[in-house]
Amino acid sequence: LTQPDSPKIQTIANEWGFDLGDVTKNENIQDGMTGTPLFMGIRVLFGHPTRSLLDDIESLFYVAMYALSHLLLGPSASPAFNVHENKTSAYVKLGSVTSRVSYLECFGVKVCSDDVKAQLDLLYQLLFCRDNQFIGGKLTEGKAEARVVDTTIMRKIIGSDLADQIYRPQVDNDMPVENAPPKHKTRAAKTKKPAPKKPKLAPKKPKPADNSNNQDSIRDRLRPRPGRSTK
Repeated sequence: LTQPDSPKIQTIANEWGFDLGDVTKNENIQDGMTGTPLFMGIRVLFGHPTRSLLDDIESLFYVAMYALSHLLLGPSASPAFNVHENKTSAYVKLGSVTSRVSYLECFGVKVCSDDVKAQLDLLYQLLFCRDNQFIGGKLTEGKAEARVVDTTIMRKIIGSDLADQIYRPQVDNDMPVENAPPKHKTRAAKTKKPAPKKPKLAPKKPKPADNSNNQDSIRDRLRPRPGRSTK
C-alpha cells in the first residue's frame, strides 16, 4: 500500500473485493503502528510512518526468537521481550542484536538445531547487516529505510524456485532491491507439434469393365432368327 495509485494495487483490490480507499485511509490513521508492540521492528517503534517489507520480516524474526525462548525458558522469557515504552523497547531490541555472535543468547535462545540457527543467521544478516557491516543504528534515525532486500539472502531463506515465482524488481519506494537477478528468461516458445500425417490410402483398383452389354449383343447375333432354318 505504499503506492495506492499503482494499477497493480488497484487490480489486487478488485480481485480480492476490498475498497482500496478505505484500506489506505485506515493505514494512514494507524500511522504504521498496527500490530503487537512486543514484535514490532525498531523503525516502527521509533514511529516511522511507513512500514516496509523488511519491517514485517523483522517482526517475524522477533516472533521466532520469542517462541524459541519460551520453549527453553518458559514464561520467564528473555528480558528483550519485557514490555517497555516504544522507544525503550526499540533500544532494548537494538542492544540485543548488536552482536552477530551472541544475539541468540540475548534473546534467551541458548540451544537450537543447526538448521534453525542457519535460517536465523540469514534473517539476521538480511535485517541488520549490509556489506557485512552492522547497520542497526541507522534504524533509529527515523529516515527512509536504510536496508535493502538482498535477493541472494532471500533465495537462501525461501529457496530459488519460490523466489523466482514471487521476485519483483522493486518492492516499494523506501526499499531498493540489492543483488537483483537478471530479468527472467523468457520461456522457450513451445514448438508446435507437426500435424499428424494422414495415412496413405492404397490406390483404388479399377473397376472391372461391364461387358454385359457386349455379351447380350453376341447372344442376339447367335440366336436363330425366325424364318431361317438351322442345320
